[in-house]
This record gives sequence, C-alpha cells and structure tokens, in this order.
Amino acid sequence: MRNIVLQPEQLLVPGEYELADDTVLKVYFRVFDKGHGADLPPAIVARSDVISSKNRSAELEQRIRRKKNWVARGGNPQDALQSADELIEAYKNLSQKIESSPYYLLDGNHKSAAATLTRQGIPALELQSDKDIAEVKNMIEKGEIFNFNRDETTLTDLVHSFEAYILGIKGEQPKNINYLRTVRERINELVFNGDLPKYMINRYRANK
Repeated sequence: MRNIVLQPEQLLVPGEYELADDTVLKVYFRVFDKGHGADLPPAIVARSDVISSKNRSAELEQRIRRKKNWVARGGNPQDALQSADELIEAYKNLSQKIESSPYYLLDGNHKSAAATLTRQGIPALELQSDKDIAEVKNMIEKGEIFNFNRDETTLTDLVHSFEAYILGIKGEQPKNINYLRTVRERINELVFNGDLPKYMINRYRANK
C-alpha cells in the first residue's frame, strides 16, 4: 500500500457521470479550493494490471463459451451472437483505456471530482496486496478513512468485480460497451451539461 497523487486522466471510473451527494461534493470542493485537499482521507485506487491481459482473455473466452452453451440449451442464437460481439467490444474498449489510464477508482468519487474541478492532483491510496484490504478496514476503525464498502477480501477479486461493473456486465449481458471513462471525462461531461453549481464550473474553466 502506498500514497500517491494521480491526475484525472489516469483514473478510470464507471460510465455514469452523476455524483449522488451534492452536499459532499460542495464540502470537498471547498476544502480543495482552500488548498487543504491533502488533509482529507485519500481516494482508494488499484492498478488494472493486477489482472493480466492473459487472464482477461481467458475470462472473455469463458463468457463466450457460456453463450454457446445457452444456445445449446435452446437459447436464441442471434441474441447469443450479438451479446458475444458486445462482450468482445467491451473487453477491447477496456484494453485500450487502461493503456493510458492504468488506475481504477475504487472509492473517492467526490474527492476526485473536487480535486479535478480545482485543477489539482488526486491524493490516493494504492492497494497493492490482499493484506492492504484488511489494513484499510483497520484505518476505518481509527477514523483515518471514512468508509470502504466492499465485501471482497482479495485484491484480484476486488479488481475483477470493479471491471465487471465498469464494463456494464450484469451476469452475461453487457449493459453498455462504453460504460467506463476517466475522471477527466466525467468532469468534462458534468461541466458541459451544466450539471454542477455555476461557481464550480467557473472555477474549472478559469484554469484551463
């Protein structure tokens, strides 16, 4: 486990760009804007290369085999073919993204947004081993981190679960092959759509 500072281009997040709690974002924005972002508990991240490209390929092949088995049991071949193509496209999209954005944001949506809006780096805690997950839970008990609501106990499982979510995969069905983006892309869309308070948008645009 190590403390690092990341740029929003380096971090991948789920494709939905909404930030659920406006109040939390306003608080974090104020803290970062006053230059005290480093005093907050860091965002929690993991590198995508915890899972090798070989293992990703094997997982994709396994999912496609399940499609074929579904057809053998009477499923619609056309639906299976379309879904398999979507799976392939989803994994291809992921592979391209992680070349330039190698980190996954596991916790810290509002902190990463506030840092980005104020044109600052994102303080982060990188998980590097299974024991780091247990250590994070100890840090929560000590008040050093606010929360980390994950049930996984291994880093590999944690990254696998996150990848399934950012790919939009629910069971066997990809929900959206473009269901991932960087923190920078998320903020740019929020700003473009006017989905943030005006003062945040002005702050972000002022420092281009």
